[in-house]
Amino acid sequence: MKITLEKAGVFIDAINIISELVSEIRMKFNADGLKIVAIDPTNAAMLLFKLPATAFTHYEIGQEEAIGISLDDFKQVLRRGKQESLSLETKEDKLYVYFGEAKKNFVLSLMDIEGEERKEPELKFNVNLKIDASKFQEAIEDCSVVSDSILFSLGEKGFILDSKSSLHSASVRLLSEGFSDAIKSRYSLDYLQKMAKAARLSDEVRIQFSNDYPLRLYYLTPEKAELSFILAPRVETD
Repeated sequence: MKITLEKAGVFIDAINIISELVSEIRMKFNADGLKIVAIDPTNAAMLLFKLPATAFTHYEIGQEEAIGISLDDFKQVLRRGKQESLSLETKEDKLYVYFGEAKKNFVLSLMDIEGEERKEPELKFNVNLKIDASKFQEAIEDCSVVSDSILFSLGEKGFILDSKSSLHSASVRLLSEGFSDAIKSRYSLDYLQKMAKAARLSDEVRIQFSNDYPLRLYYLTPEKAELSFILAPRVETD
């Protein structure tokens, strides 16, 4: 396998965001492009990243290939050449990383990642919204000031994010348009703060959820790269 990205910024940013949720990944390459599917250690969150073959200036895949890599090591290497072209090549059990037409290169050992390949679950959502990604990220940060969880609610008053503690509360209305159905679900702010950083990749985020149901956030970049997250609901007990 040997691939090249003339502009690697989106890929590097995606790897940095992914590294906040998991410490190792399996990168799968086939005729369609690159795909990463991973679940965080607590099984509360899943991430999916796709980069089509058309996004690469060179894409040479002899056959379908999956490689395991430590993100702590990989992201440190990627930071050394964000403004340059990036090439990745596998030889035996090594990943060769080249920047700027091989002016800089690194060699990383590949790793075996145990377990079967993860698959995206089939989910059906009652809510499907498109929101400005930077405004969504700001709302998440606003709510994190007062609590560690956030309530997504859609109803007559629009789409509202609420967080509350015993002493404080925060509320941000992201859409004012009223909806006939009342739908609510609560999620962890710690995870959402990490996921919302994908605003650096896309101007818009698609938000999908249902009553007390997993949340799906979907970001699509101009380069047609896709980064999405699935987050389990947080159940509050009295």
